[in-house]
Amino acid sequence: MTRIWYNHWFSTAYHLIRLMRECGTDAEFIGSSSNDQCVYKFECDEWYKEDYNADMGGYAEYCLDFCKKHSIDVFVPRRGLNDIVRNAELFESQGIRLFANMNPAHLEITDDKIKTYEYIKNIGLEHLLPPYFSCENAGEFRNAVEEFSSRGIRVCYKLAVDEGAVTFRIIDNNGKPNIYSNSPYHITSEQAEKIVDEYSFENRIMVMPYLDSPEVSVDCLKTANGLLMLPRYKTASRFYEIRFDEEIMKRTEEIAKYFDFEMPFNVQYRMYNGEAVVLEINPRMSGGLQISCAASEINLPVLALRKLLGKSVKWAYPEFKSRGCIQIESPAAVF
Repeated sequence: MTRIWYNHWFSTAYHLIRLMRECGTDAEFIGSSSNDQCVYKFECDEWYKEDYNADMGGYAEYCLDFCKKHSIDVFVPRRGLNDIVRNAELFESQGIRLFANMNPAHLEITDDKIKTYEYIKNIGLEHLLPPYFSCENAGEFRNAVEEFSSRGIRVCYKLAVDEGAVTFRIIDNNGKPNIYSNSPYHITSEQAEKIVDEYSFENRIMVMPYLDSPEVSVDCLKTANGLLMLPRYKTASRFYEIRFDEEIMKRTEEIAKYFDFEMPFNVQYRMYNGEAVVLEINPRMSGGLQISCAASEINLPVLALRKLLGKSVKWAYPEFKSRGCIQIESPAAVF
């Protein structure tokens, strides 16, 4: 029996656990979160509420104690990922396998969108990036906005370290609000300047063109027979498309060579001047991976789990070049 722990994941871990249950071996899934009603709780064999304040530090030691107490064989961390990886030897010494990318330097780079861009630029892949500015004070922010605006480029900004686009804003001085416009993402340049004037800039601000093309999210896994890539084209609705586009896959292969990732990771693109450019790189399974797996009929989480456990990993791309997919939410009685 293999006991697998997911700690404090997104709700879509519900689907990832379901996919992993197809691993062809006995497995039990243990879940935990500070949110006791987290959705993936209802796909777990055991559930525990986390009362530990991860901001206090020492979270890796807390996780190690949890693993030993609950006889965990495989730990799939999200919360505290960097700290856990920096303390990987503590887990390995207890025979606990980390389902995580194990290069702390590369985790730190991908945590910060500006560091990600700087790294990609320094390895000679600047052609995969849109133009951008890294701002460390309000003056630099104003200059960056003015530079793009003067060239007729629609501007957006976000903090370098951000998750779920919480700080993403589009600077829009032309839109007229009406009863139907309720987007929290649009802001005038005057409002933006007031915000940054009071901001400490401990976390840098990235200013760049607003890229309004559909996002392409590529879920990846390095294997003995090559890099597995599942490019998922998003829309504003619940329709998606898996499209094995040669240019997207070529660019992803270029990037993957320079990141020491042996477990699943994700590269996101949008179009700029007709070319696919990198938005960000996530060193973990993405929130939409289950959609890519359903459309491609390739179970990437199971392949990664088998790789981690030292088992053979066999896969092949489907014969089709593209396939549509739809995400449907269904009610379920769980109490």
